Amino acid sequence: MRLRVGVAIAVLLLTGACGPDTPTDEPSPTESPAASEPAVEELVAAPGAIGPVQVGMTLDEANATGLFEPRETPEDDPCKDAYGSIQWKAPHTEYLMVGANKDKITVLGIRDTVKTAKGVGVGSTLADVEAAYPDAKVEDSVALGSTIYRNDGEKWLGMGFEETPDEIKDDSKVLFMEATLGEKPTTYLSGCSY
Repeated sequence: MRLRVGVAIAVLLLTGACGPDTPTDEPSPTESPAASEPAVEELVAAPGAIGPVQVGMTLDEANATGLFEPRETPEDDPCKDAYGSIQWKAPHTEYLMVGANKDKITVLGIRDTVKTAKGVGVGSTLADVEAAYPDAKVEDSVALGSTIYRNDGEKWLGMGFEETPDEIKDDSKVLFMEATLGEKPTTYLSGCSY
């Protein structure tokens, strides 16, 4: 009888030791959201990415996330060649942009709603950005105004401001954010940019 109890306890201990260390109902940071239910809170801006979508991935890989649909661009749109063939599905269509060249994503833009893991997004002030990222440095933008760049190797996230580095103040607001790979983002929301 003691042998059976001892074996049962050993089996229970081994089962507990072999189980996952984290709850199974929480997705890991590398898992992508379910294709049928993309939620704004799951989308986080990061250098080179918005949620599971990364600059450099193919359009097929992007479509597999369930976050995109085909873009319909009128023939008379002067910027039709500047857009990719896909766009974010609602509710993201108006706030998130995607640029593609041939079959790869080249840039991801943010007009609103999506923030970084530290809560910085469009509408955040320079003071908010500096509080979240104490090493933040205001630089001349590649286009106009100024930008604070965050990077992870070759992956970039730019937070664009209207004011130049000489004019920017604590209450100046982030107007646009852009994620790129390789080159710093232009973070310029105008013309055919988006």
